[in-house]
Amino acid sequence: MAFVITKEMIEKANTYMPIEEKISLSKIIAEKCVDIIPQSHKNPVSDRANKMLSLPLPEGELPSLKSMLTLSVLLGFYLDIDIDTENKNAMTFASYDEYANSHPLNQLDRLKSNAELRDKVYDLVADFKEFKKMVDTEIYNIRTYRNDPLVRLAATVGLYLTKENLAKLKDNLSEMTKQLQQTQAQEKTEE
Repeated sequence: MAFVITKEMIEKANTYMPIEEKISLSKIIAEKCVDIIPQSHKNPVSDRANKMLSLPLPEGELPSLKSMLTLSVLLGFYLDIDIDTENKNAMTFASYDEYANSHPLNQLDRLKSNAELRDKVYDLVADFKEFKKMVDTEIYNIRTYRNDPLVRLAATVGLYLTKENLAKLKDNLSEMTKQLQQTQAQEKTEE
């Protein structure tokens, strides 16, 4: 059975999400949608660097999760529909397909020709697109930051800079300094 957006749904729909809620929700969604992406091809240079330095793997966008979460917002917040999900925190692939298969945004676009609903539909779609743009911007910002070579290198260095490792480094430097001083003293006596 296909999902159909009705006149009644539009009449009770939300056409505006407050900006603080947009910011908060877009950050939450973006955090969930950025993760380590398995490499489909081998890059010998970066593979060698990652093995030598144990660099964190690059992160990318999870587009299927982003689609599911943004559709959940369209249906749940804007259209005020209780989405059937197994755990009320996430849409499943089956429930996503059930709703996405009916192309809710296209249905909304077609409702723009209805003189009675036009203004509300235009407002709803414009606000939802603004929300999606905020999600995309947050994802871009997170990916840019996390994939920055210096940030990745700092994360690697942070793994090695434990109290124990710093103490060992201090001891090693002290020992090397003593050996260097002994070698220099020995060279002076030989002269």
